[in-house]
Amino acid sequence: MANPEHLKILGQGVDAWNKWRAENPRIIPELGGANLGWVDLSRVDLSGAYLSGAVFYRANLSGAGLTGANLCWTEFHRADLAGADISRATLSHAGLSGADLTGANLNRADLLGANFSGAGLSGAGLTGANLTLTHFSGALLDISDFTDAFVVFTVFANNDLSTVKGLETVQHLGPSTIGIDTIYRSKGNIPEIFLRGAGVPEDFITYMKSLVGKAIDFYSCFISYSTTDDDFAQRLYADLQAKNVRCLEV
Repeated sequence: MANPEHLKILGQGVDAWNKWRAENPRIIPELGGANLGWVDLSRVDLSGAYLSGAVFYRANLSGAGLTGANLCWTEFHRADLAGADISRATLSHAGLSGADLTGANLNRADLLGANFSGAGLSGAGLTGANLTLTHFSGALLDISDFTDAFVVFTVFANNDLSTVKGLETVQHLGPSTIGIDTIYRSKGNIPEIFLRGAGVPEDFITYMKSLVGKAIDFYSCFISYSTTDDDFAQRLYADLQAKNVRCLEV
């Protein structure tokens, strides 16, 4: 249940709310179950707030501070952020397990260490988002957009990535975890360049489709070159791999 006093302060506007937060840094805002759908909350400070079951349907949370906020699904409450504008917001280490973010705009949001386990992200935009240490275990990611997102130590477990957009453009700053259950759920339809960037071994990529009943894609070309042409050969190899052309350097 939301604290009526906290709701009253928030009702006075974002500036009044942020001023109150600055003056009372030890108070944890209690807004669980509050209906804030369609409300303009851009740049609001909700860091560390209890927001389980709160409704932010199509709310404007652009640039909001949600570091460490709790939007996790409880037994009877599921946070509703469907269609919300959460672009450029900070949600580092926020708990969003089981939350509904269908069609939400998370473009360029900072999602460092955020927990989206079991969340609904169908059709969500994560273009340019920081997904470092982000957990997507069991999240629904169909037709979501990961174009130019940054990933490292990101967890993709029990996900279907077959319809996710922009995986071939993801920026890998280090290895990530791709669960074998994700391979099966995606029926092997994951861009190879994404898998390589995440640190999946080349041998596994070669035989991956055979695990889901598809024919193995053997190498379609070989690059034979002398040491004097090494720079050109490496560029050619990278370009072919980026286009999902399986090739071998010899």
